[in-house]
Amino acid sequence: QVAARQGKSLSVWLREAAEEKWKAEQEDRSLTSQKDLRAFFANCDQVERRREPDWDSHRRVIVESISGVGPPS
Repeated sequence: QVAARQGKSLSVWLREAAEEKWKAEQEDRSLTSQKDLRAFFANCDQVERRREPDWDSHRRVIVESISGVGPPS
């Protein structure tokens, strides 16, 4: 009914509503201060407990992926 009142099809109205919701969520996620940035990294530390692999490990995975060679079994 709302879509019809606005002269839009339901699919157009739903797409616009979803886009508005997505944009609002993106704005909420922006880091605009040092406090926001610290909170973001504190949350990352809470969520991810494992240690990040070193660069050599990343590079090895990339090279294996490109060459089509997987890790040894």
